[in-house]
Amino acid sequence: MQAPARLATLTETTCTDGFAGPYPCRDVDLLSYLSHAEMGGGSGNDIWGWTDPETGREYALVGESTGTAFVDISTPSQPLYLGALPTHTAPSAWRGIKVFANHAFVVSEAVDHGMQVFDLTQLRTVTAPPVTFSETAHYAGFGSTHTIALNTRTLDEEAARQAIADAEAETGLVADDPVRFGAGRLLDAVLAAAA
Repeated sequence: MQAPARLATLTETTCTDGFAGPYPCRDVDLLSYLSHAEMGGGSGNDIWGWTDPETGREYALVGESTGTAFVDISTPSQPLYLGALPTHTAPSAWRGIKVFANHAFVVSEAVDHGMQVFDLTQLRTVTAPPVTFSETAHYAGFGSTHTIALNTRTLDEEAARQAIADAEAETGLVADDPVRFGAGRLLDAVLAAAA
């Protein structure tokens, strides 16, 4: 297997003849690019976003082999690396991130990683980056996972609740549809596991 190439950091670069600098493009200009070395190191595997409902600032949540990096992208041509949440256990090639109710939920394929919960509103108060963050809570009800999702949108309420109950019975994990039924059960499980 060939080692991944180190990608160069770039600022605003116009897409010309199919390339923005060394990167292939098609009708999209590159506004900026940070290397993983500039975001705490490791290799990358996932990215998610969060817009702070109070300030309107936008953030990239970058899954890296060593943890989760947080980058303020409110000015796209000037991204600011704020810091990272280290992995709960060991480095892993995969880290999955989802956002709900101003919290990031982070899972990994690392053994015994479980699920990290991070209160994203902490990003508002970073004044001297980079910061090494701590998880807000940790759920250890499972060891490792690639990702978990359950979409009950097209089901009526009774069928949705049954699908959730079936998922819990099959996996042994707390399952719910936080958009439809609220995040209370999930939050209670995380907080109970952290106690």
